[in-house]
Amino acid sequence: ALARAIEKFLIKYKNKIWEMEFVQRRIANIVIDLYAMICAISRTTSMMKTKGAEKAEHEIQICEVFCNRASRRIRRNFKALEKNDDDQMKAIANRTYTMGGYTFDIV
Repeated sequence: ALARAIEKFLIKYKNKIWEMEFVQRRIANIVIDLYAMICAISRTTSMMKTKGAEKAEHEIQICEVFCNRASRRIRRNFKALEKNDDDQMKAIANRTYTMGGYTFDIV
């Protein structure tokens, strides 16, 4: 899914992919979470081999919770690649820059 998403956006934006910061951020966050999941699973597997599965129950639980949360973030980032408010965010940023700042006080 990640390879397909990257290929799709490379084809869609070509050389302008460097300007697509929201897309880049989402893809980077997907990759970061995937890498962290691999590390957590690898570490937990190592602990299971060393200590045995029963004695590594705490590490297994930590790994499961982390991977579940990372998996949700990954799915959310994949969805946001297709449906997002990027255009609105860019419009707000551009208008704020043109106006020289926000129109309300920031505390």
